[in-house]
Amino acid sequence: MKRVDLLPKGPFFKANLHSHSTLSDGELSPERLREAYQKKGYQVLAITDHNHLESHEALGNEHFLLLTAYEVDFNEREGDNWIRGKCCHLNLYSPTPCPPGQPDEGMSRAYTPECINAIIQKARALGYLVSYNHPQWSMETGDNYNRYEGCFAMEVRNYGCTADGRQDSDNILVYEEMLRHGKRLGVLATDDNHNRYPFDHPNCDSFGGFTMIAAPELTYEAIFRALQNGDYYASGGPEIRGVWIEDGFIHIECAPCEEIILACGSRRAERVARGNGPALTGAKFPLQKNDGYVRLEISDEKGNRAYTRAYFPGDDFDESVYEGSRDQ
Repeated sequence: MKRVDLLPKGPFFKANLHSHSTLSDGELSPERLREAYQKKGYQVLAITDHNHLESHEALGNEHFLLLTAYEVDFNEREGDNWIRGKCCHLNLYSPTPCPPGQPDEGMSRAYTPECINAIIQKARALGYLVSYNHPQWSMETGDNYNRYEGCFAMEVRNYGCTADGRQDSDNILVYEEMLRHGKRLGVLATDDNHNRYPFDHPNCDSFGGFTMIAAPELTYEAIFRALQNGDYYASGGPEIRGVWIEDGFIHIECAPCEEIILACGSRRAERVARGNGPALTGAKFPLQKNDGYVRLEISDEKGNRAYTRAYFPGDDFDESVYEGSRDQ
């Protein structure tokens, strides 16, 4: 059976899609952020200051790209009591370096699903991609985030929240819940860095969550299209090198790791663990007609994880791939 690539083999570009500068509540200037992330081996950075949209295209170079983006805040409470209330934070990524308008301009940012969805829909109409951020830090539940419509991805890992002591290092159960409610969205790992500590401090909130984007070249158009197409994965460390379907199996190739898991839109799951053998560099799992969506995750020796998005039959691959595979 013909091979179907779900995650292209690259080239991959390392991205932090959530960061803050001195233009909102971050401690570093946009120039310092670009310098630090390029030095650390990243190729893409989105400076997503709170409610402040500004292009930083001029800071880029042939080896480093800045996406034009910002974070829109919706708070249940304001003033001194805001920290005790729920909130919804969305990152909006412009389709072009020079943004085609600011989606929330003239719009209410009241903390209601109606106002939140209105801005999501306006952003999408302007060509923006919208991500849903740090659900646990936001203290939201499924009664909240399952009502938001039109996000292209959600943060399965937010390292800034982890560095602060919150639990947004692994939001995979939130992602699964959203999938079960009919959402079709991907997963991002980000820093959400504010850099209140030096880079060598144990509480530094940079360089702990990243999204690897598979694109033919490092241009704004190519990176944005790859995000639109779902050609990326989220990671806190491990490296995925390719995901494909062939002969009724889903395959993954990765850097050496300890564990590989297949999760499905059913109760079925499969796991391969290193045990006492050599580190794993790949695996394959049979596809079954009752799987619904399929997704993969891997973990390294430090317990850090990487996640693919969910892949759906009919959208991402043809159901003919089940021919010859076992059913359950």
